Parts: sequence; structure tokens; C-alpha cells
Amino acid sequence: MQQGHSDKPSHVTDYLDLKKEFPMSTLWAGRGASLLFLFFLISVGVAWVVSEYYVAYIQDDLWRERAEGVLIGVMALLLAASVIRFIFLQLEARFYDYHVRGGNLYISKGIIIKERGSFPLSRITDIYLRRGVGDLIFGLATLHVSTPTSSSGHFAYIKGLRMHDAMALQTKLEELVKEQDNSLANMSELMGELVSVNEGVHNGNKVVHMNAQNAKVSNTR
Repeated sequence: MQQGHSDKPSHVTDYLDLKKEFPMSTLWAGRGASLLFLFFLISVGVAWVVSEYYVAYIQDDLWRERAEGVLIGVMALLLAASVIRFIFLQLEARFYDYHVRGGNLYISKGIIIKERGSFPLSRITDIYLRRGVGDLIFGLATLHVSTPTSSSGHFAYIKGLRMHDAMALQTKLEELVKEQDNSLANMSELMGELVSVNEGVHNGNKVVHMNAQNAKVSNTR
């Protein structure tokens, strides 16, 4: 079921929990472990063929047991690896965080060693989606954010999003970037007006001061 998103207007200075509104899908962990699980299934097929057409014809009982043990060990290893991979990716998704606060997009990653990046909304130049073959199969997408800094290329992305969530998050960030640009433009315009007013007051004070001096000179004469 598609999750609804809030249409309530927000300000870029507010705290926005983007992960809560646009969560990572559990399918992302399944996608990451699917390749190992595929190898496990292939190994089951290979083990059956080898067992039927090779191991069964080994005359020595000891070598036959060893061959069967190797096949079972390989299958167990691949199955365990796929399960561990799935659990690891689930934990990684749990510790993955992305939110907006104070006009900045924050992205943090890592289970033990935490990495955190801060990207000002006013510096974001592009917001785009990327999908690999695995993403297409599982209906996922990765959202990328570009800024003039080099760190955004390898860090500023949010992966494991369902396609409709990725598109909605892309639209949300574009709105926030536009709002931030408008806010900065209004602030710049206001500062310009304040400077003009200050210059006008300063010039007015100079004129008053000059008039006062002229009047003083006239009185002394």
C-alpha cells in the first residue's frame, strides 16, 4: 500500500524527519542478499547433480562421505552468508538517517563507525534518481543530491527507497531548495533596503550637520 505524505507547508528552518516520511524499504536488504541466495540455490542444484552423477559412484565410503560433506558445507556457507548479509543490511538501514534542519540536509550512515554529511539546501544544484538492475527488479531507487563540493558525489545519496517514495522525496527536496532560495533572495532584498535606509539617514545627518555649521558661521559673522 502506498504511504501518504503530508502536504502541510514547512519552513526550511524546521526539523523535518525525511526518513520517517520517506522510509527505506525492507526490500533493499532483500535486494542486497538476493545474489548470495541465488548462489545458494545454484549450489543446491549443482550439489544434486554432482551427488547423483558423481558422488554416488564413488566406491570408497570415506571419500564419498567427504564429498557429500563438502557439498553440504558449501550450501550451508552460502545460506549463512545470505542470512548474515540480510541482517547486516537491515541494521544498516536502521542506523541510516536523513533529515533537514536549519536549511541543511543531513545524511548519516554507519553502524559502528558513523559518518555524517551536511549539505546546505542553497548549495544543492541537482536532485536525481538512479536505478540499477537490482533496483528495477525490486522496485527501488537511489536518490542522489549534487552540490559544488566533491563530497556530495560519494556521500550525498539515499538508497533503498521505493520508487514512489523516491519520487515524492525528490519533489519535497526540490520544494525545500526553492523555498530556501526564495528566503535568501528576500533576505538579500531586505538587507539592501536596510542599507539604503541607513545611507539615507547618514546622508540626512550629514546635511543637518552641514546646515548647523553654516548657521553657526553665519551667526559669528
